[in-house]
Amino acid sequence: MHPLHETPHRRIPLAQALALLVALAASAAGAQDRRFGSETTRGAAKEGDLFRKVERQIEELCKRVSCDGLERLPAIEAAIGFARPGGVLAIVGGPFGPDRGGATLHLAHWDGSPRTADPEILEWTPTVVGVILPPSLEGFMAQTARIALRRADGKEASFDLPLKPKLAWQSLPRSAVGVHTCDDDGDANRCNDTVKGTAGNYGAWAYRDMGGAIEGFHGHAQSGLPGTDRGTDVYDVTLKRGWRLTKATTQRWVRFRGDRAEGPSPAAPPSGATWRPSYPWSVSGENGTVHYSTYITIEGPRGVPFE
Repeated sequence: MHPLHETPHRRIPLAQALALLVALAASAAGAQDRRFGSETTRGAAKEGDLFRKVERQIEELCKRVSCDGLERLPAIEAAIGFARPGGVLAIVGGPFGPDRGGATLHLAHWDGSPRTADPEILEWTPTVVGVILPPSLEGFMAQTARIALRRADGKEASFDLPLKPKLAWQSLPRSAVGVHTCDDDGDANRCNDTVKGTAGNYGAWAYRDMGGAIEGFHGHAQSGLPGTDRGTDVYDVTLKRGWRLTKATTQRWVRFRGDRAEGPSPAAPPSGATWRPSYPWSVSGENGTVHYSTYITIEGPRGVPFE
């Protein structure tokens, strides 16, 4: 059903909607210079074609019978702009009426519970409504949300749009890294909080925690058996809810020339959510040591836990 209104619905060109969006963005930014980009949210082509087909059929019908007294409900054809916190949207359609109504954004919290937010109305016309999404909106992942316009008479229209979150960056804490394998061929072995071997006094090895998300240490004791101690340490990193790896930096220290610390292998995958790095090592000589530390930076939706 597509109810009618005695006043014909006036369409506006897409270029005019874009021009209004630029003006609204400039108004929201004040004196700051903001360049309108190409990120848009639009209705599917099939939906738009169907809308126009039904509208033409109704117009033809009203030429044959009286449509006086029938009311046309509001409909949204497109939402153009930046569908993210603080983003400006031009909502095209109508009839929205001459008097200002309200807008509601319906979305899902990261835990799946429903949530609503109230966009600020920047401009209200019968065919275009300009809104700005709350800049402080967080705690959600990328999703298909729904924006609803409520006319002054209480009639509503809604439209689905892909909503993107603001991103946050942080260092990955050591507690979020699992130790898959910590080889204990050395007399002293430490992989994060996993400690193996006979040497409990790490001060005797001049060991100092460097604060990495991944921290490994192996030592060959002076009183130990001659030969080379060697092994490979393996760790697990798993990020959830839209978080991803952005950077991993590793430092290595060896006490003697013959000692060896390598890895991580493979390198951290850019934009990956999982990583299983390996660190081959070997240590020999009296009180020989190897030590490595990897610092990891991650990126994800603000207000959403990564574990």
